[in-house]
Amino acid sequence: MDITIDQMVRRLRESRNPAPRPLTRLEWILLAVATAALFAVSVSILGAVYGVHVGFAFGISALSTAGLLLAPVRPRLAILLHFAGTALFPFPYAIYAEAWPLPVPQLISLSLLLAIIALRETLTLSIAAWLLNLAAPALALILLGLAAMQVGGNVIPESSSLIAITIYTGLIVATGYNLSRRNWSKRELVQAKRTVEIEQERRMGAEERSRIAREMHDVVAHSMSIVHMQASSAPFRVPNLSDEAKVEFESIAGSARAALKEMRTLLGVLRLDEDTALAPQPHLSDLQALVDGSANGGIEAALHLDTDRDPSTLPDTVQLTAYRVVQEALSNVIRHAPGTNAEVSVMLLGPELTVRVTNSAPPVSTEDRNGAESDSNGSGSDLALGGMGILGMRERVTTLGGHLTARPQSFGGYVVEARLPVAEAAQTPEPTQSAPESEHA
Repeated sequence: MDITIDQMVRRLRESRNPAPRPLTRLEWILLAVATAALFAVSVSILGAVYGVHVGFAFGISALSTAGLLLAPVRPRLAILLHFAGTALFPFPYAIYAEAWPLPVPQLISLSLLLAIIALRETLTLSIAAWLLNLAAPALALILLGLAAMQVGGNVIPESSSLIAITIYTGLIVATGYNLSRRNWSKRELVQAKRTVEIEQERRMGAEERSRIAREMHDVVAHSMSIVHMQASSAPFRVPNLSDEAKVEFESIAGSARAALKEMRTLLGVLRLDEDTALAPQPHLSDLQALVDGSANGGIEAALHLDTDRDPSTLPDTVQLTAYRVVQEALSNVIRHAPGTNAEVSVMLLGPELTVRVTNSAPPVSTEDRNGAESDSNGSGSDLALGGMGILGMRERVTTLGGHLTARPQSFGGYVVEARLPVAEAAQTPEPTQSAPESEHA
């Protein structure tokens, strides 16, 4: 698998700072319930135990608990809000009561906030949230200690509580961060296994393509080369050939050369040959030569082009697909209905390219001569091979989001029509709903 430098840098950054996953709906509901419960309890305790004014109690509780809902999406803002609530509490605390540096609801909300930050964010942000939210009660204890020294008191109980809170919340940060790295390592392991599986599938596919390419080269290409050599040398090997026979042999040799060229292109694609991948592919401008060459196969074909703009401006994939549809359709006419007339129509009007190939009803003599090879319904030898011609055309067309129909005509003959979208935006291919169709006669 080819990996660019940018991809390597991005993966390195992700390994250091893995992106947190979004919370599920159930997790959001549980978090909202916990926030509402902590808010209600905090307001009650601040008012009842610490004697804080109800307005002040609502403000401190809102700042301390609102950060829980913001932590999964706005962690820095959540940290600042909780810090504001923690920093405001020492003022009424120092006035009204002597108790822990943090009320129990604030301690619980701080623990949840640190757990969320540690599980989802970086270690640096987790430590910053931990130290920032402990700075306010530590500063309050220092000021309270200075005041107590003037009156002969002490703040040892509060200091011990702050140390215990610091150790407790520090363990939460360390545990949460280790769990997050463990979960991230598991996800990376799963992704690495998937990457290895994909790479193995690609390698197996490449090996299979290479095997098919070898078979085609050793069997098909060799046989076609023999046909080309026999047709090219026939005028020199066979005495007293007429001019018509020499022209026919030359036509056969030309068709064999073209087929060998197509075969080399196909072999290069199967072998992932870079030179072949860069070779020019047939376009709509090559249709005239294709239609003219069909006369060598025993049919008369005509091309009609109706466009409102230059066909060469179409995407290469659309032009190649249209060319292959015409090529396969004419090949079917040559195989199953020699002696008929074919008409190729290419219409480019608006956002759609329509390619239609029709042929007239085969002569009676042709049907009698072919017998089982073509019947009145247009089925022939290609159907005996599974109808791969129409199947291949349909796969090409549907890949581009188009639609292909192939059906017999009521007055005889056959029609193959492909509609290809030519808009720049990619369109999702729709499944073909038409009934199974047979090859045309």
